[in-house]
Amino acid sequence: MSRKLILKILIFLGLLALTIAIVMIIPVNRPDHFLLASIDKENRLYQVQSPKIVIVGGSNTIFNVDSEALYRSTGYEVVNMGLHAGLGLMLLLNEIEPAVNSGDVIIIMPEYAQFYRNLFFGGRIVTRILTLNPGLFKYINTRQQYFEIMKGLGLETRSKIVYLLGKSADEETYNRSAFNRYGDLEAKLVGDKPVEKLARESYGIRELDELNREAIDKLNEFYSRMKFKHVKVFMAPPAVPVEKFAGNHLQLNDLNQYLKKNLDIPTLFTPKTALMPSNYFYDTYYHLNTVGRGHYTKILLRHFPMKRSKPRAKPQQRFH
Repeated sequence: MSRKLILKILIFLGLLALTIAIVMIIPVNRPDHFLLASIDKENRLYQVQSPKIVIVGGSNTIFNVDSEALYRSTGYEVVNMGLHAGLGLMLLLNEIEPAVNSGDVIIIMPEYAQFYRNLFFGGRIVTRILTLNPGLFKYINTRQQYFEIMKGLGLETRSKIVYLLGKSADEETYNRSAFNRYGDLEAKLVGDKPVEKLARESYGIRELDELNREAIDKLNEFYSRMKFKHVKVFMAPPAVPVEKFAGNHLQLNDLNQYLKKNLDIPTLFTPKTALMPSNYFYDTYYHLNTVGRGHYTKILLRHFPMKRSKPRAKPQQRFH
């Protein structure tokens, strides 16, 4: 390859990188964007005194848990940090680690996809949230997280350009004000029945050969650090649609057996315990409607290992 051609390639790459940087730092006026709830959730994380329950996961946690019921039954204040599976568990674990103290309880509720391929380290959505909430950048501390951010730059730059040209609608169904004070999605926005979209949704658990062993190692390292801080950590499997169980029970069993042998974090109940009919779900097979939310919360409470004195009733407040 000639020196002249190499120079042209370097100039092109430099201009491309400059263009991406300029586009990504252009501010946008979207104060109620769904992902900006990350600011409110982190604020609550630091405001709530210990001992507290901190829930970590993707969007399944904001649909599936009734944190107020959890609070009233256990006596622990609850902070639901879940937001979007595409952020990856690694980012959320890094975010909560400085804010938890002795006596706190962490419940990790991962979508099963978090254990496979690279989702544990985030995806394109991390690139997006960093443009809206740059403060989260301090929780990016692994090479794989940086790699996933770089992978998302091209598509996020394109989306940003389209948005700046006024040709795109907000991609998110909900917004920053859609959460209650605990960090759950407001029940009135979900309702008690499935939506039509659910019938078109697919559901499948990957094979064990696609498991991300590094993700398991990172979870074990996190658990070890939390034990040193006297913080309890538990894993809670997500709800599984009964109608989809038969086609996925071998994969679920393989994953469950692998985690039993290799994951140090205790699991509160088996995947089979969280089987629910499809009419308990909302718009995907990871999002429960309010009937399913109530049922899943009862399962969680039935297996929750610790209780404090029950609190007095508190008036409902806005999340932020």
